[in-house]
Amino acid sequence: MAIADEGFRRQTRREIAAGIFALPLVTSACASRLSVSEGWPLWTVEKNGTRAYLTGATPSQKADWHQPHIEAIADSCNLIWTETNQTSRGNMRDVIMRLGVDASAPLSERIPAADWVRVKAAAALNGVAIEDIDQLRPWLAAHTIGEASDESRGWGGETAETVIAVAALQAGKEVRSEFPFQEDIIEWFGKMTAQQSLEFMRFTLDEILASASDEAAKFDAWARGDTKPATDWMLNARTAYPAFYEAAVIKRNRDWVARFDSVVSENKNAIAIVGLYHLVGPDSVQENLSRMGFAVRRVVV
Repeated sequence: MAIADEGFRRQTRREIAAGIFALPLVTSACASRLSVSEGWPLWTVEKNGTRAYLTGATPSQKADWHQPHIEAIADSCNLIWTETNQTSRGNMRDVIMRLGVDASAPLSERIPAADWVRVKAAAALNGVAIEDIDQLRPWLAAHTIGEASDESRGWGGETAETVIAVAALQAGKEVRSEFPFQEDIIEWFGKMTAQQSLEFMRFTLDEILASASDEAAKFDAWARGDTKPATDWMLNARTAYPAFYEAAVIKRNRDWVARFDSVVSENKNAIAIVGLYHLVGPDSVQENLSRMGFAVRRVVV
């Protein structure tokens, strides 16, 4: 989804710089009045008189992400929710070795032959040596090739999550994350079943082997406010990769309800930034919130 984490790798590659709109007025209620125009998708989430905001992040692109109107909303909030952050417990290598490496047999013998053909094609396309991924579990092999793909495409800009979180921390504001430590992301991947790991690899290879122009067009559409390309992508994933989709989308999106409940109970002025793929389709974060009594509305900014 980014999806998947969109975190261990994609959270650091999530946005397109776009938009030059500014808010005419920002209040302590996280921007209660907004100018009207087309732009980056944004939602209000309300319950019991408390309003929060929700927006999506694309994978990082060539330029750093900037959306002045959303950055202004974030500046007015006292709590930022993200998927991941850059904090480590200091044992990253140990966790990766424990959960990401499988030396029982070469990767080529642990996945179906058709998948191995695609892995070799993606690795060759992005300059990844087979010996560098041959002892990795499918999810980590996909991550490794994905990182190389981002680099080859020149996608190294700061994402929406990073831009907003860094600004908040510099201002002394509270930032909470779905995965409080980088090791937690690896632990999440490590708990996947063999089928989920294989399907994540396939999902990631779909992105890697797609043309850079097609991928960029999907994210450009998001920046304009058009969520259909991302929705279509995830509807396909829902059908093609049901085991991975269950873990990465259905369960994780459902868990965001409790986080917004905490925003309400603590009466916080908050904005949450999640990967764009969590905000589309019938299992989106918004659908889960609506089912639990939140009023969720798309804001045209």
